[in-house]
Amino acid sequence: DSHTGMWAAMLATLAGDRNLRVRMLTASSCPVTLDPDAYSTYLQPQFRKACRDWREAVVRELAADPDVAVVFVSGHVEGQKRIGPDGTWEVATPQGFADAWVALAAAGKQVVVINDVPFLPVSLPDCLAIKGSGPDACAFPRKPPERTDLFARAARLADNSSVHFIDLDDVFCQGDTCHPIVGGVPAYLDQGHISAPFARSAVWKFDPLMDAFGFLKSVAVLDP
Repeated sequence: DSHTGMWAAMLATLAGDRNLRVRMLTASSCPVTLDPDAYSTYLQPQFRKACRDWREAVVRELAADPDVAVVFVSGHVEGQKRIGPDGTWEVATPQGFADAWVALAAAGKQVVVINDVPFLPVSLPDCLAIKGSGPDACAFPRKPPERTDLFARAARLADNSSVHFIDLDDVFCQGDTCHPIVGGVPAYLDQGHISAPFARSAVWKFDPLMDAFGFLKSVAVLDP
């Protein structure tokens, strides 16, 4: 969904340094899970079947594509629920996400799971307009783990050496407080989508993995 798409600037930087090609596959409010009853609460009912068909097709297509070596996945964690037998929303479970990632790993892909970033109480531009632009003017309390650890639980459930979990909580949060301004840069566009400058600055979190996969940074050699 858009919480994957917001990493485009980081992926472009990561791939550009290594002469790799990035292919983006996203659908609004439709992160990839193989649980047929799991959806984003933002997704209107008439679009649920299309979402389910799309995410199943994405897993099949990526698994079958020999040109795809690494798959990055993410999504809006707080918006995820599943529909129970009585048609009401239930707490999201990690199994469907783990199943999707294991299917890709079984096809020989490296799967990099980017945990969702902390969700702000209010849009950062609105907060800055009201409180000013001090580095801690819009700091907010860290949310309890049960609100944010869906992907972490899914990664543990996948239990696969080709599934790699990246969490940026330590970049945003210290102790019980999180900061939407990082290194003097506004890290958010709104309540939950990161800014392109912050995404590019986070490339260091992913460099070691890409090196481990064998995709080393390109070195320009100039004739004397």
